[in-house]
This record gives sequence, C-alpha cells and structure tokens, in this order.
Amino acid sequence: MRGEADSKLLGEDATMADNIQIVKDAILAQHEILRKTVNEDLTQIPRVLAIYKEVEDYYYGDETCEGLKDWDELKDVIFLLSDDNWANTRGLPMETERNHPGGYGMYYHFDYHGGPISYEWQGTSRLTKTWEQMTQAYEYGVREEWIVNVGDLKGNEYPLTYFMALAYDYERWSKPGMIKEYVVEWVDAHFHGELDGQQKEMLLKVMEGISSWNALRKPEALHAGVYNPVNYNESRRVITEVETLLSTAIGLRETMNERCRRTFDSTLYYQYAGSMNILLMQLYAGLNDFYAKNRSLLANEYADKTKECISRVETIIDEYNCSFEGKWNHMLDSGFTGFRNWDDYDWGYPTVSYVTPINKPKMMIGFENGDRFHLGAHWQDGNRICNDEMLRPDIDNVNIILSSRGKVDFEWRVICGSNRLSFEPSCGKITVTDNPAVTINVRCDKSISSYENADIDVEIKYADGTGTTGKLAVIAAGADYYEQYRGLCENPKSTYVEHDGVVCINAEHFANNNGSYSKCDDEMKGWKAIEFLGRKTGAMKCFPVTEDYTKAVNPPQIAYDFIAAKEGEYTLEVAVLARNPVVMGQDMVLAVSANGDEPVTLKLAEDDFYVGHTCPQWCRGVLDNVRRIRTDIKVKKGFNKLYIIAGSPNVSFDKLVIFDKEKGLKDSYLGPVESCTVSN
Repeated sequence: MRGEADSKLLGEDATMADNIQIVKDAILAQHEILRKTVNEDLTQIPRVLAIYKEVEDYYYGDETCEGLKDWDELKDVIFLLSDDNWANTRGLPMETERNHPGGYGMYYHFDYHGGPISYEWQGTSRLTKTWEQMTQAYEYGVREEWIVNVGDLKGNEYPLTYFMALAYDYERWSKPGMIKEYVVEWVDAHFHGELDGQQKEMLLKVMEGISSWNALRKPEALHAGVYNPVNYNESRRVITEVETLLSTAIGLRETMNERCRRTFDSTLYYQYAGSMNILLMQLYAGLNDFYAKNRSLLANEYADKTKECISRVETIIDEYNCSFEGKWNHMLDSGFTGFRNWDDYDWGYPTVSYVTPINKPKMMIGFENGDRFHLGAHWQDGNRICNDEMLRPDIDNVNIILSSRGKVDFEWRVICGSNRLSFEPSCGKITVTDNPAVTINVRCDKSISSYENADIDVEIKYADGTGTTGKLAVIAAGADYYEQYRGLCENPKSTYVEHDGVVCINAEHFANNNGSYSKCDDEMKGWKAIEFLGRKTGAMKCFPVTEDYTKAVNPPQIAYDFIAAKEGEYTLEVAVLARNPVVMGQDMVLAVSANGDEPVTLKLAEDDFYVGHTCPQWCRGVLDNVRRIRTDIKVKKGFNKLYIIAGSPNVSFDKLVIFDKEKGLKDSYLGPVESCTVSN
C-alpha cells in the first residue's frame, strides 16, 4: 500500500486520517474484487497486509484517529510485520494483541536497497542473529508467515537455507546452541559428504570467521577510516586474522575434488575471497593514510598493497562471471564498497597517497601500536617513547617500526642493556628505493619475574656520514606479574586487571550469575551466553525473550570482577547490540551497579530514537552493529564487582569497558582487546 516509486500515497499536507482512509478504500475495493472473482467468503482466501515503512504509521494510527490494526475489516488478515531492513525486529505484538484471528508474519531482510546504505553485493547475514531475532518474533506470536528478502539469490544460499530450516523445523533449530549443528549438516549436505575431517574443520573455520567479519561491517559500509591504524594494534590484528582466513580458504580449495570445488566456488568461495580482499584493501588504505600524514615512505608500501587488493577483487569478480559457463554472470557486479550515499551511485575504491622523500637524511621510529614517533636525537626531544604492553602476562613481544622520510640510505643497530630482551632483526640497512622500512620484533623472556624499564637506543648511520639515535623504552614484567592481586579477589580466573587505564571484559566471561539460564517452571529463564552472537565473540541475552524485567522485584543480574589501579570515578561503556524496542516507541533499558551501589538505569536508545534512515543513532547502530552506552561509576582501588541487571526485552551485550576518565579511551572500531585475569 505505497505510492509510485515507494513514495507515500498522499502528499505531505495530508493528515494521518486522510492516509488511513485511502488505504481503507483500497482494501475495501480489493475485498469486493475478491468476493466477485474468487470466493464470496473472504475467510477462505489467505490475505496479507504488509506493515512496511510508512504503512506502519497507518497501522498504529495516532491520537487523532484509529489505526488499521483495530479495523474489523482486517480481523482475519495476516499482519505482515517488518524488520528495520537491517535484520532487527521491531514493533512485535504484545500479549493482548496476539489473539488477532489473522495472525502475524515477518518480512525479514538479507539484502536491502535503501538507507543508510544499500547492501546487495553478497550475503552478510550471520546465522546467530537470524536465530536470535526470528525466534524472538516467533515467541511474540509471529507464526503465520515468514518472508525473507534475499535480492539476488546467489551469495545468499547459505543464510537462506538456514532461515527456511528454522521455519520448517522450529522445534529443533530454535533451541540455543544449535547453530554449530546446523552448519555441520549444511556442509555435509552441500559437499556431498566428500570432505575429510581436516577439510571440514578448515571449511567450518573459514565459514565462521569470514561470516563474522562481513556481519561486523558490511563491505558496502567499509572505508579506509573504519578500523584504527594503530590504536590497540587494531588494523594489524585484523589483517593478521583476515590473511589467515584467506590463506586457509585458498589452501582448502586446492585440496578439494572437482565436485566439492564447484560447490565451494558457487556458494561461498568467490564471495568470501572478494569480501576479504575488500576488507584488506580498506585496511591497507587506512595504514597508507596514517603513514602518509606522518611523511613516512612506508606509506608507499601500503599504497601498493591497496592497489594489489583492488586488482585481486576485480580478478575474482571476472573469474566468477566466467565460471559455470557464465551461469552466474554479473551476480557480483553491483557496487560493493566505499558507499557515500544510500545507493551505489557514488561508490568507489579508496584513494591512496605516495610520499616523496625529502632531500635530507631523516628516520622515523616508533611502536607499531602507537601514534608517537621519534625522529632522531634533537635538543628539543629528549623524551623516550615508551611501551608497556609487555606488563600483560599474555604479551611477550611488541613491534618497532623503523622507516625513512628522506632520500639518504642508512644502517641501523639496536643497543639495549637488558639481558631479557631480544631483537629480531637487531641490525640492518634501510635502502630508500627498495626497502624503506623494517619491523623490529622485541621479545621478552617472561620466565624472569622482575619488573623492568629498559631503554632502547637505535643507532643510525646515514650514507652521507652523519648519524643519529632513535630513543625508545619498554616496560616489561614476568608472566606472574598479576599474581600480586591474587589475595584481593574471589576468583583469580575471572577477575580482570586494569592496564593502561582500561579494563575490558567480553560479556560471556562473567564471574557469577544469580539469574543463570536454567529450567524453571518448564521455561528457560535468566542470562545466557550465546556463542557467535556478538560482533566478534559471544553475547549475553536474557530469557525468556518476552519477559520485561524493568518492574521485576528481583531481576536476573550478572556480575563481573575487576582490579582497578586507583580509587575514583571511572567510565563504564556497555557495548549493546543494535536492536530495536519490541514495543514501538518504548524505552530500551538495563541497569548497572558497582560494588552494591544503587543501580543506575541506562537508556539504550536516546529519547528521539526511531527506526529510520533520518535517525543518526539508528544509522550508526546498524552500520556498526553496536551501540556504545556510557555512564560513570565509582570504583575502589583493588577489587571491584560490577553488576549488569536485566531490563527490557531484546537487549544483548557483548563487551564491557571500564576506563579511567582522566586517561580516556583511544579511538577504535572494535575497542580494546580483552584484559588479562589475575590467573591468566
């Protein structure tokens, strides 16, 4: 019931009553046609009203007029509700509405042409999210009809078959934790049972890994500034994992027999290889921009890597278009990255910069995960750049990046008085035309228990006879460094320690849970960790999904333990998944309490939040797949206990970050890596 080109039926000056009446007139006319041409008894004719976009306003009505949902003419019509076009349910029927005789359906999206951006290039839906949102819809009474928009079928076979399996055998596949079993069955069915154990294990790893990256941020929404080039070593951590996944996928393909390879190519491989090269391309472009702004010749290497990825993506698409005798030609031809508008009209590859070296000897040195650099001995720069990552028990090495800004080649060597640090390489030569940069790995012997602050001098001898020294330092400790906190905590294995002003805890790593997921009165209740539900990890979700705990006397709560370096005011950031209220216009909330203080209610959607591409908060949420909600908490020096208390339905969170307000939190897309526990 929409106008031409998906416009509204009437002009902007029309009232709600005017719009509802024209829809009613159309429905009455349709009913008359159906009575005359199909069956006089309309109850014998299955009919559906799609509650999509502005039709939703007409469905609810407003204070001036009654909506379509209360119109007697539609009492035996299926009300087809819609997600928000980004696979998040909204406006589900409350208990008093579930007796609607026609029942309810759901129009769900794996593909979308609209704002804030379109995503049509390939399937990027994660099965766990589909499970979470569609089982929730079912429990709210949405059981008559499920429709999923897949756009081009190719690239969506995998999530589509899951969607249909869940619909056909809800009792089996709706149970938490069944995703792994489904994926194994899917692989066996589609690869004809011809993969050996090692091949199957590799394939499952590839499917989960690449699916999670594509769901974390869709290829169309990627650009060079998404992942931070240095903070928390974000870009390089992502590059390492993605390159490993790609290498595994390529190696697996080479071992497959012809029949399995054709299945792999048709359903997964080309889309996976294309999307991971797109991600690498944007990561390299981000590093290029970072080093170009710092005038390092290392920028040129990342510019070349970016261009290589572009070439590989185009080759992958060309190969796919020609494969299977051209059967799937053009299926990967839509715009796929760097969108500037809602559609692909202005999409494009990232731009790169090349640095021209100055006609002087000039070096640049710093740690890989930092944005500060030493440019050699200078009367104004006597401070060393220091890295303390090796205080963490799980980190025994860090990288130093040494590069040139100038045209003059130079030799270098590391000088350090510590006998527990080793450097690989420890000396070498920078040749501006061939290798203008080197990565020096600093490794610490963690078997030595002592704390150490070690100075590192990198001596430089330029080819013109001049020289300088790069001055760095590392702070390191043994693997048992956090044992000093053992006596402060209840459980050393679940107590996380602040480092550099930050404590980060993945949601499923709670200390204890007084609302644990258990069978009670034939119903599953409480918090449960759902594997693969978060952006890169599991997530916590409260059951039953229809329960609103905001007014409960004793709502489920889950506790997280941590060690703080000082007493004072810290900021808590809860990373909640970007979901919508189950009741249109209702608040979404949960509560937090530190050390038994009075709980503080957190609003997970701003007062002016609504589902639509003109709402900035909704747009940010669906693009990032997260909303970061912050509040201040009072923290004690030493041991602390943080409680997350259930509130509204449809709330899940995957990470907690507690950070010193004075130090703040560094900018990044994924956030800091998880902290170490007292007993790691």
